[in-house]
Amino acid sequence: MKIPNFFKRTAALVLAAVSALTVIPSGAVYAAEPEKIGSVTARVALDSDGNEIHYNGETTFEGRHVGGKGKEKYRLFVDGYSTFCIEPGASLHNGSELKQTSSDVWDALSADKKQAIGLTLLYGSQGNRDILPGSKDEGWLGTQIIIWEYIRLRRVFRRELP
Repeated sequence: MKIPNFFKRTAALVLAAVSALTVIPSGAVYAAEPEKIGSVTARVALDSDGNEIHYNGETTFEGRHVGGKGKEKYRLFVDGYSTFCIEPGASLHNGSELKQTSSDVWDALSADKKQAIGLTLLYGSQGNRDILPGSKDEGWLGTQIIIWEYIRLRRVFRRELP
């Protein structure tokens, strides 16, 4: 009886070790870099006549320059889907990759700003793209500019409904 108990205990120990090793990640493979969310593409925004849309001037936001008189405005896409920027002046180029940590900026926004941006998307080009006048790029840019204005505000003012 002692020998079968020895084999049972040994088999149980081996199975426990194998199970433990399959649960433990192999370190560097998982900790190296945040997971890729998508690839950025940008193209010049066009008005309803097919002309490029340009900035009228330049502004500075948190030390970063945005725009520049006469520079083209670009519309952003992530993996082919229309997207909006919540970091004015952040440098994005064709092929830039968004990582899981890209949402840190969104997570840091106040609840009021998140709600204001959500309403902007609902009533802006995302929710009404088929009924807005002008080109789809013009509707997208109008929505993008409103989002940037909310980002720039120190505080979003709320009016309580009765």
